[in-house]
Amino acid sequence: MAKLFCHDCAVKLGVSLPAETDSLLDSEYQLEKFLKHTAPIKYPYVSIFDSTGTENYKNYTVSTASSGWVEEDDKGRINMVWYAGKYTGATFENGIFKLPTDSVKVVYHGDAFKIHSFPTKQPKLRTAKCSKCGVDIPYEP
Repeated sequence: MAKLFCHDCAVKLGVSLPAETDSLLDSEYQLEKFLKHTAPIKYPYVSIFDSTGTENYKNYTVSTASSGWVEEDDKGRINMVWYAGKYTGATFENGIFKLPTDSVKVVYHGDAFKIHSFPTKQPKLRTAKCSKCGVDIPYEP
């Protein structure tokens, strides 16, 4: 099961250092991820942001990195998640848009050449306890 940390505890644990958001499109990998999550041309399943603009993409990434919670998934990967409380995009599956998204996930937050974000969906807004301090945090099951 994933471990969840509030932003404050993640910072104290050294897990969530300031994310590398200055260069979000500097590598070929990042450009591919940006295009993937703004213009779903060749992917049978992908979530895409509500705008194709780079400023919107950067704002979602910075907001998530600065105020989201931290998830350590079952494979030990560290992700940051932020519940936006508003429409952030949609899921594109087999040529059909569905499931409007309301959250953002940032992956590879510590790698200046791999960091990227994508919209996600909160099926039901729930809370979970921070694994360190026990405070309630939003949770994406």
